[in-house]
Amino acid sequence: VIKTRTYKMKDKQTSIAYDLDARGVVGFDDWTDYTIVNYELENIRKSNYITTKERLKHMNYRVANLKNTIPDWLKTEEVLEDVSDIQKEYLELIEDNNASDSEMKENLEELSEKFDDLKEELEETIDRYIKIHEDAIEEFNEELKDGEIDDAIEEYNEEIKKLDKIIVVDQK
Repeated sequence: VIKTRTYKMKDKQTSIAYDLDARGVVGFDDWTDYTIVNYELENIRKSNYITTKERLKHMNYRVANLKNTIPDWLKTEEVLEDVSDIQKEYLELIEDNNASDSEMKENLEELSEKFDDLKEELEETIDRYIKIHEDAIEEFNEELKDGEIDDAIEEYNEEIKKLDKIIVVDQK
């Protein structure tokens, strides 16, 4: 069963939407490459890691592009490291042309494990993100009750600054 959670941010006119199932985050509205790689790996898991090299090569663009297409709000150091680990495992998998079926299965399992690590980190990142926004709104509302609009805005902005500590800014 897939559940879709959408969280509307009060400070922006945007929302984050992602799909969850028992195995974790299965997709994002704004990160198609992740969603497709997850779908492909799930199908490979269902086939007990038996797949063709051709099918793996079809994922090449999506895996290579994971880091380039990640939404800014998910760019934490931990998430970026997990994406790098996935890309490294994937390259090892497709570059080993002489791998036996058992070696290929083992490499697929390792790739799958790295992807599970990313899923876990994404859930933690989403939870932190939502908690920071909820805390900011709570601080805002507390000050607003006292009629202190400037203090409410200041409190809100102070809480939101916590996002700056977890989000990695592009080094372009």
